[in-house]
Amino acid sequence: MLKMNNLELNRLDLIPVIVIDFYSKEVVIFVCTNELCLRLTLITRSCHYYNRNDQFIWLKGWKSGDLHLDPRNIYRL
Repeated sequence: MLKMNNLELNRLDLIPVIVIDFYSKEVVIFVCTNELCLRLTLITRSCHYYNRNDQFIWLKGWKSGDLHLDPRNIYRL
């Protein structure tokens, strides 16, 4: 499990994230997150990401209903 004090951020303070479907093992989405988004994800158990273009935090599925829930397995590569 990822420890918050071991985060390795890039020069923009972002963390690249690859979301993989638990059952099919297919890549669902490649996005960026930051430390605040990761904390929100761990607290709420719903995935929060960072929009680099518009510079805001978004909850995946808020509008579409396609939520990424219960991110129990968050690993550092």
